[in-house]
Amino acid sequence: MAPARSWDHYAQLFAAAPFDRTVCDFTPAYATLPESDMADIGRMMPQVKVIFLLRNPVVRAVSGAWHRLRRDGVERPTEAELLEACLASDNVIRRPREA
Repeated sequence: MAPARSWDHYAQLFAAAPFDRTVCDFTPAYATLPESDMADIGRMMPQVKVIFLLRNPVVRAVSGAWHRLRRDGVERPTEAELLEACLASDNVIRRPREA
């Protein structure tokens, strides 16, 4: 993984905090990082503690779709529009149906 600027820049985001404070960096994007990227973060900042909270993935997908549709001007999306928006998301992993 290469953060937007550099590992040094990423580490500096945390370095400015007082020693006696907990610093948080949270984003849903971490959920899609490959395991190797999380390992890189651990090697670069061995003192880091990672806490992963997972929302109900179906509720999260519908919420994300609802927000995208609202942002695009769809005030009251239909169920079909929500489903289409969910399936169009990069965060939705589709599995092939079992035979």
